[in-house]
Amino acid sequence: MFCKLVTCLSFFAFGICAASAQDLRKVNCRFLALNFTSPPTGLISVGEKGAEFPITVTTNSPSDPVACFATGNKIGFLAAADKKPAAIATLPPTGGAFILLFVKGAQKEGSLPWQVFVIEDSPKNFPAGGAYVVNFYKDDIRFSIGEHKIKLPSAGAFGVKQPQQVDNFNMTTVMVEFEVDKKWKVAQETMIRILPNVRYLMCAYIDPITQRPCVTTSVDIK
Repeated sequence: MFCKLVTCLSFFAFGICAASAQDLRKVNCRFLALNFTSPPTGLISVGEKGAEFPITVTTNSPSDPVACFATGNKIGFLAAADKKPAAIATLPPTGGAFILLFVKGAQKEGSLPWQVFVIEDSPKNFPAGGAYVVNFYKDDIRFSIGEHKIKLPSAGAFGVKQPQQVDNFNMTTVMVEFEVDKKWKVAQETMIRILPNVRYLMCAYIDPITQRPCVTTSVDIK
């Protein structure tokens, strides 16, 4: 459903050099930072005829769609300041619309500053009025959204249909639990509003600073 970063420090890995127009695959991409407090800045991508254009990675909700060009199902992003490789997004072979989720990369020599997880932006993944849940945690999580109750393994993802169990204000309960030392720990318990034109992207992970279970919820209004 989504693909991990492929690390390479060569411009040729991006397909920036020697890519003819017919080699390019045009797709619509929307950008989002996993950690809302520190999104990547100063990124550029390369389009037709080598044209460079800036990329804005938003927080809280995915950005507006931007036409991007992939070579060999890969889209490369450069740091605007020095034109060095900053991230690579590896797309599935099919599909025309994606959400690119930027995650801080491993802080070690030879690695790129950002990882990119690719999520196909489709009604299957994001049902109207529903949610898409991604588990970046090393073990299982359990989550409930209204009447839907799911157990999700590490690196798993699931699209949840619009819940019918709502109150008079169209609110429903969300609870996310992490399996920690063979016990379940509640990481989030809240209420969200359920409307046909609202979709949610929920990501479960360990905060790199506090080392505590964390859940971020992005709102997408169609």
